[in-house]
Amino acid sequence: MDKTTLLRAMKHTMDGLFSRCDDVLGEQADLSYDGSVLSIVFDAGGTAVINVHQASGQIWVSSPVSGAHHFSLREDGTWASTTTTLAQVMEQDFGVTLGA
Repeated sequence: MDKTTLLRAMKHTMDGLFSRCDDVLGEQADLSYDGSVLSIVFDAGGTAVINVHQASGQIWVSSPVSGAHHFSLREDGTWASTTTTLAQVMEQDFGVTLGA
């Protein structure tokens, strides 16, 4: 995949994450998003940071629940590490279900 296509996919994913997190967590957390870094500060304590890491072509997640994850874009369009997917971490750690 060329870099332009990858960057577009990263931006699309991050925009979608912000929208879903705002919908689901809006009353339980303070969200800030600048287009490449999404920070979620939970009212109950803890902070999650989701960001684009352009040098590696990955989306990185720092979760107060499950720790650090690095996700690469698979050919099927999912963001995955060797052990889990971005969608699984978002649902299991934060209760945010991503659309199909």
